[in-house]
Amino acid sequence: MSISIENLDCWDVTWFASDKEGKLGVFFSNGTTSVLVNNILKEQNYENCYEYFNHLEDNGSIANFCIENQDISANNTNFEEFIFYAKKGLHVYDTDDLTQPSYILIAKPSIPLLISDIDNQISKIIENYEGVFSDILRIEPVKI
Repeated sequence: MSISIENLDCWDVTWFASDKEGKLGVFFSNGTTSVLVNNILKEQNYENCYEYFNHLEDNGSIANFCIENQDISANNTNFEEFIFYAKKGLHVYDTDDLTQPSYILIAKPSIPLLISDIDNQISKIIENYEGVFSDILRIEPVKI
């Protein structure tokens, strides 16, 4: 079973990716169709990743919010979720097609979680991003 492209514009899909240094990030689509499509559209992969990261223990990281994007995070209902994932060691990106047409770095972990630190089965289905999360404040979405 798979997630249909037509459904993406009404779902707030939370998806995960690794950068070229092996750091992990979480992306909130906020009802946009801006997701990487290789693996996320397979519903089992989506559910497995989501469950895995939601049950992962905090790694002692502190959420460092990006000053430039503070106005976005202060008004966002996902604020607690941003902290939740950053404390696990993930870089947190958010988007909103209406006001922010690209993914914006909201929070950086003080101790990044690496793809080599997670379950091998999960690492095989995580999307790969060619940049480095710590260096990129804005990521242009992949439109489908």
